[in-house]
Amino acid sequence: MNKILNALEKLLQHHNINNISVLSICKECGIVPQTFYNHFHDKYDLIAWSFKKDVLMSLKNFPKDYSVQSIKALLDSLKSRKSFYKKVYIDDDQHYVDNYTHRLNVQLAERIVRLYSWNHKMNINEQLIIQYHMYGIMRVFKLWLFGCMDITTDQLAKFQYKETPKFLIDALNEHVFNNSDFDDIF
Repeated sequence: MNKILNALEKLLQHHNINNISVLSICKECGIVPQTFYNHFHDKYDLIAWSFKKDVLMSLKNFPKDYSVQSIKALLDSLKSRKSFYKKVYIDDDQHYVDNYTHRLNVQLAERIVRLYSWNHKMNINEQLIIQYHMYGIMRVFKLWLFGCMDITTDQLAKFQYKETPKFLIDALNEHVFNNSDFDDIF
């Protein structure tokens, strides 16, 4: 799968994401389209997988506590792939990247809250708070990524921590991240 992602990244050096097709990705990495479709639904699914992989790699080193420092570490890690994200987040017409990343964040947060709360069924208020919080975080992340906000990584991490709902902070402080966190998401 990394071979497919590397092909997309190579194509992004010379083409807009809107002009890159699954077929061109397949040609670039020397596979047939069926191989691509065995792993991904479309190019946006590939981008989401990349985001998921980047987040998971960051979370493996995530400190036990949910803190400004741990948020900053995650932001710094994502910032290291800034050029990739800037190229794939430009597809505002279809909003696929935003939808995939938002869904990943919401599902991960809901899973962690359920685990922390002994698998209780989340109430609608908790679900709405998580949706609202994750949507806001991703929108601010995108503004920060594109330089639309004059804010440092430290300032963003402090803001994100301050605005995280207490029940989510409590759950994140109890959770140890691992590969299974992403099972069945997508």
